[in-house]
Amino acid sequence: MPVQHTFCRICEAACGLAVEFDNEGSLVTVSPNESHVASKGYACLKGLKAQDFRDSPDRITEPMKRVDGKLVAISWEQALSEIGTQLKQLKASEGGDAIGMYMGNPISMSFLPPVLSHAFIKSFDSHKLYHTGSQDCNNKFVVAERMYGSAQIQPFPDVDNSQFIIAIGSNPVISKMSFISLPHSSKRFKALVARGGRVVWLNPRKTETAKQVGEHFFIRPDTDVFFMLGFLHELIVQQGVDEGRVESQMLGWITIKQAVKDWSPERVEQVTHIAANTLREWVTQYIAADGASIYSSTGVNQGSHGSLAFWLQEVINAVSGNLDKRGGTLVGTGIFDVSKFNRFDPAKPLQKFRLGDIPLVMDTVPAGC
Repeated sequence: MPVQHTFCRICEAACGLAVEFDNEGSLVTVSPNESHVASKGYACLKGLKAQDFRDSPDRITEPMKRVDGKLVAISWEQALSEIGTQLKQLKASEGGDAIGMYMGNPISMSFLPPVLSHAFIKSFDSHKLYHTGSQDCNNKFVVAERMYGSAQIQPFPDVDNSQFIIAIGSNPVISKMSFISLPHSSKRFKALVARGGRVVWLNPRKTETAKQVGEHFFIRPDTDVFFMLGFLHELIVQQGVDEGRVESQMLGWITIKQAVKDWSPERVEQVTHIAANTLREWVTQYIAADGASIYSSTGVNQGSHGSLAFWLQEVINAVSGNLDKRGGTLVGTGIFDVSKFNRFDPAKPLQKFRLGDIPLVMDTVPAGC
């Protein structure tokens, strides 16, 4: 039967798919593409159930307009004409900021739709572009802007060469690790352990990933930032800081040392319930490893101190000499260097949303607004 190769558009992983048709052209199955250069035969249920979305009786396949309280189908020509007319009238009567737009997950993960969405909303002199990222990862964008100069610079663990990884608030067997897109994550972490490495999962519950590979430790919910403070404190105590690299490539180290000086492992234990001796032992192994990293995901991103926690994580990986190092964290460039298009200018006043004095992130308003 004929097979068409394509890829899933639901998240940033873009897993390769093989779609099989019968001789009449009807879809039979959707399966992982074993020969795909990136996903290598991996795909999650979202992509593998694409035919269920396509064939759902609730699927909308044409524009719908509410008439006398009921939705009726109209042509694309009528829909675009009426929408365009109303947008022009709205801008003329109320101003461009009366127009807003929300970008959901699938189109946010493609290259062109976000570019066009920004252009579309700015054509009305509006800044009300809302983005799904504000629900689960704006903290990483904010920190990357201020620390690396662009929200798009997101270092990720070099899992295949690492000797020690501490992952907080992450469950890659289910999520494939956000910002990494790690196919066959369980196999690759098992390979890390098999070559003598170590994986530690910090999570308030024992996740599906922790049940398959590595060591799980419970952490009190929403205390991740205090764990990071204690880890950096102990990294300094155990002389695990690459002072030469800090001096030549980084700014603000004296301020950071002052901020963490009171966060001993004993104090951190009281808050996080991670034993002081356990924290010290992790820091010792982190320093000794030829390539190590701390990584956090949604569980940290959505916490009360998501930005501070992620910033401290990046500080730890940087000052220890593991930033952009084999086995540590890597800084990818991608096919397009999108960081060039949204460089952060600290001298430029932050644009803010009118309610709550909330700054925009990557020219988008947090969806909660």
